[in-house]
Amino acid sequence: NCFAFPWVVQLLERLMALDGEHLAPVLSVTYVADQIAAINFGMRSGEVLHPWFPAYNVEFGQFSPGTLHWVATMKDAEAMGVRRIDLVSGGETYKQRLMNGSIRVLQGVIDPRPTVAVARRAWQRTREYVRSTPVYSRVRGPVRMLHNVKSWLELR
Repeated sequence: NCFAFPWVVQLLERLMALDGEHLAPVLSVTYVADQIAAINFGMRSGEVLHPWFPAYNVEFGQFSPGTLHWVATMKDAEAMGVRRIDLVSGGETYKQRLMNGSIRVLQGVIDPRPTVAVARRAWQRTREYVRSTPVYSRVRGPVRMLHNVKSWLELR
């Protein structure tokens, strides 16, 4: 729970106070009766909406409230001055269903220490090989959970 850290809450409160042409917070909520079905806090930068914290109420999970929320957000986007919603990289099903295009983004690392560079390259090749195997789809969930635990422990 990233919101358990006071600095995260303080940062979000400061961001919520912004209201500029080049950077502004966007909080969108979809309700079913008086219950929140889906919500997203993100930032708008010019004509681009960047979702940060999308979430949905699992009680409504069978109705795909997150997807319905994004469809409604997309319909309202033009009125907000948004021409593109950047769903960021990731192979989540909803992103594949909703996108009408993509922009290739590359990332890399430059390290002047030869031993670290060799170790990083070996790790990347091993990771790419594992991801290409049929076993990967079966272990992806548990591995992601371990990664989340590792990230959480690093924040403490």
